[in-house]
Amino acid sequence: MKKDNRATFEMDCGHNFILYEERMSCTMGYESVIGHGKIEFIDDGHKFEALKILMNQYHAEDFKFNTDMMKATTVFKAVFPTLYCWIFVCPVFWVLRLHGRFSAKEKGILTLSF
Repeated sequence: MKKDNRATFEMDCGHNFILYEERMSCTMGYESVIGHGKIEFIDDGHKFEALKILMNQYHAEDFKFNTDMMKATTVFKAVFPTLYCWIFVCPVFWVLRLHGRFSAKEKGILTLSF
């Protein structure tokens, strides 16, 4: 990651089987989000606060952890300025690109800025 900090993730849900008996074919409907971005390493001055935020997701708010282990721990965050949201429900296919101002694009692609 230090040599190449590019990052991508994908998550999907809402799966449904779509059967076309008359055509003797099938497909899947789904919802998906894909992010393209970069990894940023957290410096030692901010590592404790970042780890506290992470630990609060899994433990009680004031969970104590061994700060001696911070020296051997690399902390990073993934920053995704662009997110693509796909909703595929045959015969309709929508793509929502989350980045920049909100505007309509051709072929069902929408752009939304934060």
